[in-house]
Amino acid sequence: QMMTALVIQLIQSGIVVPKLNMKRSRTIEQGINDDDVSAAMASSFSQAAQTTRTFLQTLVNKCGVKTDEADYRPLLENFISDLVVLFQRPEWPASDYFLHCLSHLLGRYLSGKKGVVEAGLKLTAVEHLGTIAGVVRTRLVSHAERDKTIAVRILKQNGMDDSSAEDELSPAQMQCLQRQLLQYLSNCGCTD
Repeated sequence: QMMTALVIQLIQSGIVVPKLNMKRSRTIEQGINDDDVSAAMASSFSQAAQTTRTFLQTLVNKCGVKTDEADYRPLLENFISDLVVLFQRPEWPASDYFLHCLSHLLGRYLSGKKGVVEAGLKLTAVEHLGTIAGVVRTRLVSHAERDKTIAVRILKQNGMDDSSAEDELSPAQMQCLQRQLLQYLSNCGCTD
């Protein structure tokens, strides 16, 4: 959906990341220190987070109000399905935060801490929380299986016995994986 892409891009564009390729001496001469950079990044992130929460709360509240003009429930459903597709994609890091905030907001509606909540809105919250939880669980399990497969492959390539990889890695196996990771990172760093 175009609306989802626009909203996520809007939030992502609000986060300021200063250029880090400046030389340290030049940075000190200009009076820019690490604390200023950290403060600028934290401020821009908190503004983006507040905008995200406000947008989601407005959208969910509109779903709870029945009007003749517009029904926002299909819009919310499409928005959530798009967020689920974009979950853990490096090009769309804000989608993870949107799902996080949306889960907390829907959880608050379910717990009744927001006052009297319409039954239809509670049903919508249960449905969407189930969708989000199912996708997150599926992705975490698939990532864990993929990581295990990669670890076993690396151990086999290095002549290590992977029979204990079913339970836990031995210290020697862990060191082998750490060495391979460091070697990979150093090789990637040289090509940049």
